Amino acid sequence: MGTRSGIGIVDRDIKGKVVRVRGIYCHWDGYLEHNGVILAGSYTNTDKVNALVELGDISCLRNEVGEKHNFNDMGRDAPQRVHGWTTAYGRDRGEQGVETRVFEGADAMSQFKKNLAGSWAEYLYLYDKGKWYWCQPGDRRWKVLGAKSTRVKENA
Repeated sequence: MGTRSGIGIVDRDIKGKVVRVRGIYCHWDGYLEHNGVILAGSYTNTDKVNALVELGDISCLRNEVGEKHNFNDMGRDAPQRVHGWTTAYGRDRGEQGVETRVFEGADAMSQFKKNLAGSWAEYLYLYDKGKWYWCQPGDRRWKVLGAKSTRVKENA
């Protein structure tokens, strides 16, 4: 059974107000010690986070967005293992209906949280203003990913 998570990016206007959140579902290893570590260590700029979110829903997050590969090939020499490529439902298995979710307006962060919690996500991650934040669906506040309370080491 997977530890599901939601991964998103906050888009703001020039005044700094939230205008939308774009997010995806991830099926496997959503806990802090896996997806949290990968996001904090490998997805550290807006361009790379955008590329990840543009994939739509993913099966497994890895250090690189990567290229199209065989979704079902899990051998030791599979490209996703050799190159550390993320595995996506749309790009790599050809599924439909797995596109990036877009939540608009001042309550976009709440919409993201509610929608992904409805997908049974146990952890939620948002990239905003150059930092990663995380929470669990029942939490009232977002926490900075990498802070001592997260148990995620910044250099992991």
